[in-house]
Amino acid sequence: MSSFDICFSFVLPNEDFDPPRYEIVADPVHGVDPSAKAISGINSHFWAADFAVIAAIPQPQRGPAVAAFYQKNFWGHWLGSLISNRIAAMTLDASVNQGAGWAVRFLQGASGATVDGAWGPDTVASANAANLDYQVGRFIELREDRYREVGGPSLPGWLARAAKIPNFT
Repeated sequence: MSSFDICFSFVLPNEDFDPPRYEIVADPVHGVDPSAKAISGINSHFWAADFAVIAAIPQPQRGPAVAAFYQKNFWGHWLGSLISNRIAAMTLDASVNQGAGWAVRFLQGASGATVDGAWGPDTVASANAANLDYQVGRFIELREDRYREVGGPSLPGWLARAAKIPNFT
């Protein structure tokens, strides 16, 4: 089964620096909260309570709290049921950046499952049975297509993020 720690090591550099700094940085929510801040992608506007708890921890000691936040809010039982860390990491990253519903749709579309945006045993079985190389390529295509639908000034960075492939299986 896939490992949160392995998969999170792929996602964290997309949300923080590499190596992570766990700094408090400006992360305005355009048109809503221009004063929002973030720690490793954890935005103070959307995750106020979690942000406050992590911000109260001395910066060099924030790593475990950041990991626990992502495990609690984005990992879950189903991702841990995937046999490929590569696919689990890509799905986790899509969930963090595009939302869990879209991440599951990408996984379903890439693995031949019924595309309904809902986790379940059929999605996991299809993902675990699919050809890994095909699945990775198709997942990237679906993710990029969604980014293109959204568009905007962040599109080049989003497409680069979507094209990243973990160097583990």
